[in-house]
Amino acid sequence: MKARTLLITLLLSTLTPAAAQYTVVAPPPDISGVYGSAGLGFINLEKGVGLNIPLGLTVVSERYRLIATGNALDFGLFEGGDRDTRYVRQSFGLGGGSCVDSLTRRWVSDFHCSGSTDALRSASADLNFIAVNELWLGDHPARLFVGGGYRFLNPATPYFSAGLYAASRSGFSGGFKLAMGEEYIFLGIVWGIDMRKIFRRF
Repeated sequence: MKARTLLITLLLSTLTPAAAQYTVVAPPPDISGVYGSAGLGFINLEKGVGLNIPLGLTVVSERYRLIATGNALDFGLFEGGDRDTRYVRQSFGLGGGSCVDSLTRRWVSDFHCSGSTDALRSASADLNFIAVNELWLGDHPARLFVGGGYRFLNPATPYFSAGLYAASRSGFSGGFKLAMGEEYIFLGIVWGIDMRKIFRRF
């Protein structure tokens, strides 16, 4: 009897790992909807490299495999060129340095050697095709998209766009985006929230 019980226990222990290999994977959630979107990244224009903050809406259609984005407000922040030349930065090697008043030859606060911030406003819109529908990022399936769009101001240019877009059942989304046009490059992170989630609160 003991030998039979031991044999059954051994058989069950060998079958359990094999059975555990068969797991049911839930299909990726349908992320179709309208999302309020915001981004943060780097922008490269003729005037230099700056910080870019696009704000707008993103519409996702799983049925037609499309992602459309419109940014009514697109802010670029750049270092201004109106720095007072009276103040200069002197370097002491190994990355050290300080701001010096060239008239009095005295050290002053660093903000004297920094330029102001120029804000550049624009707007843009693009239409993208979902080329790959399941590219997993952690436990969220991301959509790989490619397409094109148009930037309306500063500078006005058509551009190529590509990136990754993922959304959860909670209504939040995020991803990465690259846009390249004539004298225009944007690379950054984008976030979104399903507008239906906001409207349900009211």
